[in-house]
Amino acid sequence: MDYLSNSYFLHLISKLPHRIILYRVSSAVLSLIPTPFQPSLPPKMPTDFTLPTATFTTSDGATLSYIHHSTSPTHPHLVLLPGWSQSAALFSAQLSHFSLTHTVTALDHRSHGASPPVPHGARISRLAADLHELLLHLEIKDVTLLGHSMGCSVIWSYIDLFGQSALKALILVDEPACLTADPTLPAPALLAAKKAGALLTPDGSYQLAAGLRGEKPEETLVPFMRGIFSPGIEEERFRYAVQQARRTDAGFAARLLVDHVNEDWRDVVGRIEVPTLVVGGEGSLVGRGAVEDLVGRVKGGKLRVFGVEEKGSHFMFWENPEVINAVVEEFLDDVEG
Repeated sequence: MDYLSNSYFLHLISKLPHRIILYRVSSAVLSLIPTPFQPSLPPKMPTDFTLPTATFTTSDGATLSYIHHSTSPTHPHLVLLPGWSQSAALFSAQLSHFSLTHTVTALDHRSHGASPPVPHGARISRLAADLHELLLHLEIKDVTLLGHSMGCSVIWSYIDLFGQSALKALILVDEPACLTADPTLPAPALLAAKKAGALLTPDGSYQLAAGLRGEKPEETLVPFMRGIFSPGIEEERFRYAVQQARRTDAGFAARLLVDHVNEDWRDVVGRIEVPTLVVGGEGSLVGRGAVEDLVGRVKGGKLRVFGVEEKGSHFMFWENPEVINAVVEEFLDDVEG
């Protein structure tokens, strides 16, 4: 079967920047990934670094897993939030690096990673409430939040619901403030949404979700993920990221995706009051224009765009951790004095 012939996926490809190369995924590659599409234990991480994990129970009964490490009560707090269908484990290089100078915490969103499946709460606002409850649980204040992809949307929803009094700074990694363009908008507003990074139409988002809910969701998931990594990524790293995504129940992932991509956070972004670093990649489907539009909405925001030669894909923190760690470290040194 030619996976790229599916209408929902062709729609997505048509919205990608021309510089993005989306590989066809052969049956040989798919055979490396276990089926059916259900949460499974990950293979050995491509790093020997590990940190202790813990769990807590949210107000609506979900059990959430998180990585947490502190070597000093005086260390500043850094909390990392993964993207859609991904897990805290992909932040291994950041946790290893920053655990020497910070109290580091990385959350597995509900039904993601090591957090057990739960049938309810597949919406950004609930994930923001989960973040709020995690900060209360750990008694964390004056925190820097780092969000990747959908993790940024969780941060924006947190700000919208709970304000910024607990925040010290933000690091927003490769996420547009608007992902879906409303076709009913007047032409100027539609153009502005596309400038802000809108890649999808409402119909496109539902078709993508339908593919995830189908009999063979890997035929949607795997080619989609191929398109958001650099073409030359090590196969072990790619397979590990795919298997982490497969730990999220397909139905939950589909419902959360629709909620996620149909939000527009531009009004919230314009109200950010804390120091903010925006990170993007020339090789990402998000594109330079979207992150430039984003940082332009944040008073005093800083921008770093990784080049293709720097493995500047949507997952640059996973593909080139040393470089992004240095950028984040410089920003934190400046913010924390």
